[in-house]
Amino acid sequence: MVGLLLEPYKRSLRARLIAHPRFYFFDTGVLNALCGRLTAKINPVLRGKLFEHFVILEVFRKLNYMRDESKLFYWRTNHGAEVDLLIEKHGEIRLAIEIKTNSRLGGRDLSGLRAFANEHPNTQLVVINTQPQAYEIDDIKILPYHDFFNRLPDWLN
Repeated sequence: MVGLLLEPYKRSLRARLIAHPRFYFFDTGVLNALCGRLTAKINPVLRGKLFEHFVILEVFRKLNYMRDESKLFYWRTNHGAEVDLLIEKHGEIRLAIEIKTNSRLGGRDLSGLRAFANEHPNTQLVVINTQPQAYEIDDIKILPYHDFFNRLPDWLN
């Protein structure tokens, strides 16, 4: 329980073995302490990274609590397109998730989800953010993090 290894999503098992997993400490406070920034002012980039870290850990915890069989991955192409979190259940990607703290989302913020949707057209696309209201851009749901966590069990059934 020191942390979580998030494996890359690749269709072939061989490709998964070559790609590098990402490591998330079990607590963002521990992460900040180890990095020597407990009292440091949080800049926007760091805030985004900490929020992403928090959401991924909470998804992992919620799935464990629900005793759900879902697996977590991230996705990145060799061209730089990226999706922060994928939730796979029974061999099917159920959700592709971007995690953002920006108040305004632009095309660049959604480019990873759109690239993933080109390869996996039946996947639900979601952006989790800190804004108070849910809305949609094209077929992408933009949800406050608390709404996302409330809806997560419905997406996995």
